[in-house]
Amino acid sequence: MYASIIKITFPNKFAKNSADMFLNPFVLEAAKDMGLLYRIVLTPKPEQRVAIQIYEDEQKSKEARKKFGDEKLTEIRDMGARIEIIEGKIEKFDNLLEIV
Repeated sequence: MYASIIKITFPNKFAKNSADMFLNPFVLEAAKDMGLLYRIVLTPKPEQRVAIQIYEDEQKSKEARKKFGDEKLTEIRDMGARIEIIEGKIEKFDNLLEIV
């Protein structure tokens, strides 16, 4: 499995809320058929959004980002947001609900 973590810091809460209204349904619709297995979205601060996306493998992650992500990230940057991306192979994934 492969993870892509995208941290976006918006100039204000309004910009973040506007992006959330678009991104939440858009990502699910666009990526669900491209290997997206799990997605967790956090709000560490009112003007921040952190999305943790888990894909089958690196290739699926890169394909999904190339197909729709890069364009949207550019649009978000144009709103004045800062974007940080961390990616990498998942070394360990414990599903504690299944451990007996």
